[in-house]
This record gives sequence, C-alpha cells and structure tokens, in this order.
Amino acid sequence: MKTHMDSTEKDYWKEVLPYNPDISPEHILPFKEYLVIKQRENGLPGFSIVDLKQNTSYSIPFDEVSYHTAFSENHEYIADFFRFEYSSPKT
Repeated sequence: MKTHMDSTEKDYWKEVLPYNPDISPEHILPFKEYLVIKQRENGLPGFSIVDLKQNTSYSIPFDEVSYHTAFSENHEYIADFFRFEYSSPKT
C-alpha cells in the first residue's frame, strides 16, 4: 500500500502490490521510482519490478528449471537499474 505522508487515513491508501496466492514476496528493495520485489512463484525465485509512477509491474523471466537469484549490491536510491545475482547448474 502507498499513500501521501499528509494523508495517512485508510481512505487514501492505494494498492501497490496486489495479493496473489501463488506468489510469496520475500524482500522489497525500494528505489526512487520503482520497487524490486524478490519473490517465489510456484516455488521458484524471481524478481518483479513495480514502476511507482506508471503503476505497472513486470517479472524478469528466467529460462532454467532450477536456479538461484539474489540481490547484489544496490547502493543508489536514485538508480534506474538494479543488480542481481543469478546461477544455475547450466551457468
């Protein structure tokens, strides 16, 4: 949920990440204009990107059936990219 700092009553809340029973969010990495959510979907790790200005989101696809993902070093709040780690038995 998000709201303006001056309007914190529940009537002003807006949904940012809708509930999905198939997705389990694990970590949220905030940036100035977007959020990166590390999540599990059907047991597999992944990332969703939420554009806070456009109110849109998308997931980063991974082609392997078994893999590991993790956040890497992301120190810049105003960055327009994020770094992550990926490994699989093939890579």
